[in-house]
Amino acid sequence: MNSLIETDLAFVRCEMQKCKDRYCSISGLDKEYAGHINFVPVNFSVYMPGLSLLAERKIQKYNLQNKLFVYERIEDFISKLKDLKDAPGDQKIACIVPVIYSHLKWNSDDGVKQAFPNYPQHKMAILIEKIGEEISIALPDGQSGNGQEDIYGEYNSLRVRGKQLWDGLGEVMEAEHGFGINELVYRAIALAQLDPDRTRIFHTNIQRETVFGCAIFALSDAIHFLKKAPSFFQDIQCKDPEKCFLGDCYQIVRLPKGYMIGTQSWKRLTEYINTMPPEERTTPLTGHKKERTFEKFIEEHSDNNIKGRRINLYIQRKMIKELNKLISLLEQS
Repeated sequence: MNSLIETDLAFVRCEMQKCKDRYCSISGLDKEYAGHINFVPVNFSVYMPGLSLLAERKIQKYNLQNKLFVYERIEDFISKLKDLKDAPGDQKIACIVPVIYSHLKWNSDDGVKQAFPNYPQHKMAILIEKIGEEISIALPDGQSGNGQEDIYGEYNSLRVRGKQLWDGLGEVMEAEHGFGINELVYRAIALAQLDPDRTRIFHTNIQRETVFGCAIFALSDAIHFLKKAPSFFQDIQCKDPEKCFLGDCYQIVRLPKGYMIGTQSWKRLTEYINTMPPEERTTPLTGHKKERTFEKFIEEHSDNNIKGRRINLYIQRKMIKELNKLISLLEQS
């Protein structure tokens, strides 16, 4: 288990255990809404049906019907992307999907377990905008930069071209047919057969998640894209595009500040603040009830760990809050 969880987040581990105990005490559920997730506090977190229930509350709150989708299977995302390319008019949607590395395994009481297709170890938001016949797709994943593979270059293009979605499951990521979480999404995009001359792919190496909370990063990114700050593709900063068989590929080098508020590393947050233009540092964040600057927001959600190091706890606190909401919904059903 990550040492940060053991030392910095003892209170998180305690609260997650309470959530796990509450959830396990509910009887008669029609499906698994939460359960075993590796490498997070008490190996427990939300599954896709649970995330879908939480998303439904946001859909009603922000009027995001037919805009925000949570899929239990990445194959359903492929179908949605195929439908989108032929849909009339401009479209803007966000899809949250389960993704895994091809080599994901873990120890259990029954021996070593191999991840199966669509096992929800990690959740990723995919942000999509269609204007005319041009489609832009962004993968602002919170774990980006943590050893993630890119689509740049002929080597990685060849890795994805011609692959079926789950080819190489069980192989190490570096093997000929192995895959990482970004590459799995690239395979899905390839299988949707979009026109590469009318497609733009955006990815990033900016790592915001260093401990856990991918479901909250994904849900927050989707809502921010659709409702709170909808000019994402105009607000990001990117390197010059490179051509790959999927289309024009852009590496995002700077995300808008609304996407950075959950960044768990205080060092990265400090670096981000220090490179803000002066006027941006004094402009309040959009989409929040209380008017605060970016710096004020993260100060309110930060604390010193037991070693005296500053950390941002926004995502951890929000994860616990959302899990408790989910469990309350299930207890009442």
